[in-house]
Amino acid sequence: MINLLPLEEKDKISTEYIFRIVSFYFYVFGTCFFVASITLLPAYFFSSVRENLAIEKLQNLKDLPVTELDHETNNAIQDVNSKVSIIENAEKNKFLVLENMINEIIFKKMTDIKIMQFDYKKDKDGLKTLNLHGLAPNRERLLLFRQTLESDKMFSHIDLPISNFVKGANIDFSLNLTFL
Repeated sequence: MINLLPLEEKDKISTEYIFRIVSFYFYVFGTCFFVASITLLPAYFFSSVRENLAIEKLQNLKDLPVTELDHETNNAIQDVNSKVSIIENAEKNKFLVLENMINEIIFKKMTDIKIMQFDYKKDKDGLKTLNLHGLAPNRERLLLFRQTLESDKMFSHIDLPISNFVKGANIDFSLNLTFL
């Protein structure tokens, strides 16, 4: 079929069609928005009334005088909190000395010595041992590291087994540091 409409008329019809589609979508969107607003309005009023009632009830409870039983309860709670804080502070400071020791060892370590592992042991006699595992590039660097640690007064005894000196390079070593 041949379309006999002029081009101006075709353009006018297509723009009118687009306007109709857009206006239809705006109408549908507006209608949906209006219906949603109407259906949500009761829930909004109900929740705002409940919120106001809860705030009012909370204010009334705050205004009530504190009874003697509540004072006793508060004192007991404060006493328990103070005891718990003492225990927590004791736990925090428990490994503070060990942390200082490890930081001192790391500070005294040479750049070419690699520390792989720390093992901490405490005997029944109260003797504390820190076992240090690592990798040294050669015997001289390992011996120098041991001498650096021996110069520190923190450690009462440093044990570097002679078996660590068997290899000449890339030495896996184990160093036992004893302190009180």
